[in-house]
Amino acid sequence: MEKQQEKTATLNESNNWTHTWTGLDEKAKGQQVKYTVEELTKVKGYTTHVDNNDMGNLIVTNKYTPETTSISGEKVWDDKDNQDGKRPEKVSVNLLANGEKVETIDVTSETNWKYEFKDLPKYDEGKKIEYTVTEDHVKDYTTDINGTTITNKYTPGETSATVTKNWDDNNNQDGKRPTEIKVELYQDGKSNRKNGNIK
Repeated sequence: MEKQQEKTATLNESNNWTHTWTGLDEKAKGQQVKYTVEELTKVKGYTTHVDNNDMGNLIVTNKYTPETTSISGEKVWDDKDNQDGKRPEKVSVNLLANGEKVETIDVTSETNWKYEFKDLPKYDEGKKIEYTVTEDHVKDYTTDINGTTITNKYTPGETSATVTKNWDDNNNQDGKRPTEIKVELYQDGKSNRKNGNIK
C-alpha cells in the first residue's frame, strides 16, 4: 500500500538541498509502506521530475531550459545603386556578447542583405547579455551602425567638364555675335532637360 508522507521540509544550500525523515513506519498492516515526495514550491522556468527508488531515496530534479533570444538586422547600401561597381558580393557581420565576439555570419544579396543570429542565450550568471554587432572592413566604404542596421556609404568618383565657345567671325566684324548662348551637358547621350527646358 502507499502511504502519503505529510511532513514538510525546506531544502536549501545550507543543508545541501537534502533532508532525511527518520522514524518512519516501514510497514503498515503487514505491507511495505511506499513513501513519495512532492515539491510544493513551483519554480518558474523549471520542470520537475521525482525519482522514487527502492532504497528509500527520493530524488527531486529540477531542470531549467535557458531562455534564448535572437538578433536580426540588415545591410543598407548608400552607393547610388552600386554606380561604380564597388559593392562586394558579401560582407561579414560579427555578433558581440558583452563586447566579446561570439559569432560571425556572411550577409549577401540572396537574403536581401538581411541577417539573423538565432538561439542566443539571454542571460549569463543571472545578468542579461548585451548583444551588439560590428562589421569587417568593406573596402572603399565607410560604415555606420545604428542598433543592428549597418549602413555602408560609398561616394562615387567625380569629374568635371569645361566647355569653351570659340568665335570665328573676324572679331564680330558684322556685329552679329550674340551676347550669350546656352549649352547643355549630356550624360551618356541623355539630356537632363525636362519639358524642353534646361535645368
